[in-house]
Amino acid sequence: FFIFIFGFTTQLNHLPRYAEDLGYDPVTSARLLTVFGIANALGRALLPQFGDLFGGEYLRVLIFTFATNGIAIASLVACGSFISLNIVAGVCGFMAGGRTALL
Repeated sequence: FFIFIFGFTTQLNHLPRYAEDLGYDPVTSARLLTVFGIANALGRALLPQFGDLFGGEYLRVLIFTFATNGIAIASLVACGSFISLNIVAGVCGFMAGGRTALL
């Protein structure tokens, strides 16, 4: 449980600071949290529907959210542009929202 919580809160807390380290101003960096939040709401509404679509395979969808979130975090080191940071924030937010709804 600790590792799960650590993995979720790390990206949320450190993503704007990582953008600042790449040279973006604090206001622009904070927009990443907006992208995360919007994607989170969408993931919370849509990902449980995939479990229904696949005949109640909620565990497989949950595993997909963990794997995709891990890949997104691992790809964070390759992000150089603000667009790529937004994509990572969106993917992490979408998967976090779906994971919350599935748990």
